[in-house]
Amino acid sequence: MIFYSVKTKTSVVVACMLAMGACVSSAQEIHPSRAEFAAALGRVKKGMTADEVLKLLGKPDDIDTNRDPTVFDVYEFEVWGYGTDGHLSFPTLGSVTMLEGRVRGVFGGTGTPPAPAMFDEKELRNLLQVIDSAQGAGAYARMWNATPLRLIQIVNTLEPLGKEKAMAALNEYLRVSPHDLYLLHDDLHVFLLLRLLYDVPVDTGFMPSIYDGKLGYGYPDDPKVFPLFPLAMVDGIPFNLVNEPGRGAIRKPVGAQMAYFQSNGKWRGHPLMPSNDPLGALDKLAASPEWKLSGPGPGQRKQLLANEILQSIDSIYRTEPDDDGNRLPGDDFDEKRWEQIEKDVAALHIKWDAAKNIYVRGDGTSLPPERKPLYQRQIWYVDSLGPDARVDVERKNKNTVSIRLSRTEHPEAPIPATVVKVYRDDNNQVLAEFDVAASHGQSMGTSGGQTVKLPEGASLHAEYTSDSKTTKTDSFTP
Repeated sequence: MIFYSVKTKTSVVVACMLAMGACVSSAQEIHPSRAEFAAALGRVKKGMTADEVLKLLGKPDDIDTNRDPTVFDVYEFEVWGYGTDGHLSFPTLGSVTMLEGRVRGVFGGTGTPPAPAMFDEKELRNLLQVIDSAQGAGAYARMWNATPLRLIQIVNTLEPLGKEKAMAALNEYLRVSPHDLYLLHDDLHVFLLLRLLYDVPVDTGFMPSIYDGKLGYGYPDDPKVFPLFPLAMVDGIPFNLVNEPGRGAIRKPVGAQMAYFQSNGKWRGHPLMPSNDPLGALDKLAASPEWKLSGPGPGQRKQLLANEILQSIDSIYRTEPDDDGNRLPGDDFDEKRWEQIEKDVAALHIKWDAAKNIYVRGDGTSLPPERKPLYQRQIWYVDSLGPDARVDVERKNKNTVSIRLSRTEHPEAPIPATVVKVYRDDNNQVLAEFDVAASHGQSMGTSGGQTVKLPEGASLHAEYTSDSKTTKTDSFTP
C-alpha cells in the first residue's frame, strides 16, 4: 500500500512556468487589450492540452487547485485564472479549468467586453473584484457572502457610475465569471444587486420574481408585502429572507433579468444609507407582522440574519466565532446573548460613514480589517483502496479540522480490508478512524468524514493496517 501526501499534478510546462517565471509569456504581453484576450480565450476548446492553452493565452496569473478551499475537493482540478489580484482572487479576464492536464471548461471566451473608452482597465478590474466580493472565499462559503454590508458596499460603488456604466460592469462580470459546480460559484448576488440598484416598478409595486414556480416556503401571497423579495429593506438595510428556494422553484436566468432592468428599470440615483442602529433594524423586522412569511422557524431565521448583521458591523465590534464561523452560536436565537450584544454596541455610538462605506464608532474610528486565513487541504492517496481513494485533511478554523475518506470502487479491482486511523502527535489520540471492508469491487463511490478539535500548530500522522501490516505516515501540521 502507498499512503502519501501530494500536491495537485501539473503539466511539465506549468511546473517550469511556476519555477522559472519566465519560460512562458504573460497574458498581458501576448494580448495587451481585454478584447484581444477575450478573442484568444474563445479559441480555447475543451480537451486542449496545457501546452496548447499556454501558447494561446500565456501563463495564468494564478492557479487554484483542489488543495485550495475554493475548488471542489473530489477531483484533480486546476483553475487557471487570468487578471487576478493575488491568490484566489477573482479572474477579471477569465479562467480555464483543467482536469488531468486537459481543458474541461472555459469562462470569458464568449460575448463582447465593454468598449475601451468606457473603462480604464484598472478601474474595470477593481469593479469586478468589488462585485465578486459577495461571493466570499472558502469552500461552500464562497457561494454566499452577500451580507447586508456587502450588498450596500457594492451598490454604493456601482450607483454613482450611472445606469449605463454600472450595467456594463455587471454584464462584464457575468461574461467572465466562472459558473461551474466544482468552482463553488453562484450568481444569486447579482439578482439581489439589481433589486437594490433600481426602483420598484410603479406599475406592479414589486420586483419581478427571481424564481420560476412558487417557493416551498416563505413566499408572500401578496408580493407587495416584500416588494424586493427575497430582500426586505428595513431602515436602509437589505435583509435576505430566503437564502435558498424551496422545492419546485427554479432560478431564472440572470441575463433575462439584466435585460429587463436595462430596458425598463429606473435607476435608483442615490446611495444606500443604512441605519445607525442595524441591530435594532433586525429587531424591527422580526417584530413585523410579515416576519412569519420569511422562512422556517422564527428563532432560526433571526439567528441567521443576526450573524449576517454581526459580520456587517465587524469594523467596530467583533465577537469570537464558533467552530462553524457563527458570531452568535447555537441552533436557535439566544435572546439574552443578543440583548447583551445590543448593549455593547450601543455603548460604541456607532454610525454609518458614507465616505468609507463602513460602520465606525462615535469618534470616527474603526477596527483594522481582519485577515482571515485560507487553509489548504492535505491530500493522502491510499492506493490499496483503489486509484481514487484518498484522505483529505482540511483545517476549518483555528480550532477544528475536517478529516474525510473518499473512494470509488471498480468491479475489476478487489480491495483488502483496511483500517485507517489519524492520530494527534502530541498525545497519540485517535482523531478519526475509517474501517473499510474487503470487497471484490463494485461500481460505486463512498465517502465519510468527521470534524474534530485540533488547535493550530498541532501535528497529525496516520496509520493504516491492511493484510496484517501496519504502516505509519509522516507527520504534518494542517
